[in-house]
Amino acid sequence: MKHLRQKQEIFCLKYFEGATATEAMIAAGYSPKYATQNTNHVLSIPVVQERLKELRQKTEDETVMNVLERKQRLSEIARAIIPDFVGDDGIKVTKGTPNVAAVEEITTKTKIYRKGGDPVIITNLKLHNPIPAIQELNKMGGDYSEQPVGNTYNIGAMQVNIGDPKEKLISAISRLAARGPEIQVIAEP
Repeated sequence: MKHLRQKQEIFCLKYFEGATATEAMIAAGYSPKYATQNTNHVLSIPVVQERLKELRQKTEDETVMNVLERKQRLSEIARAIIPDFVGDDGIKVTKGTPNVAAVEEITTKTKIYRKGGDPVIITNLKLHNPIPAIQELNKMGGDYSEQPVGNTYNIGAMQVNIGDPKEKLISAISRLAARGPEIQVIAEP
């Protein structure tokens, strides 16, 4: 496999740090005059693509939730109902309880009556609202997209204005594509 040139390595590092492709090109020492029009070429070079992929993989870690784990957690919140947590002996929440991610709060208080008798333990269970979880799952699955404000769309936590110059749009789409497979860019004619 070919090795990266020094300019390509600097480009990859700057781009990965969040610079636009044009900014990364200029920081790497490419001519500012041609930086914008050459970004697609540099981004299409196999060793550059491989280096960007390597940088993404280095930031991924077993302690960070992947897309599937995030969807599973959101699904737990969306699916949970109170009977999941109520048994013959009252409310019980353990690590193995189905949909345990949905539990927002458990409070317990003891009530003592004046006329004697045994104290009563009252346990309250509050679940997360499932609507935000369902909305987030819809966004992740592409089941709906937020309405644009004017010509600006929110795509993958990035604002893209379709009225921007072509070079700026290409740069934004390239940055989205470089983030990995969980961001899908679909161009319509």
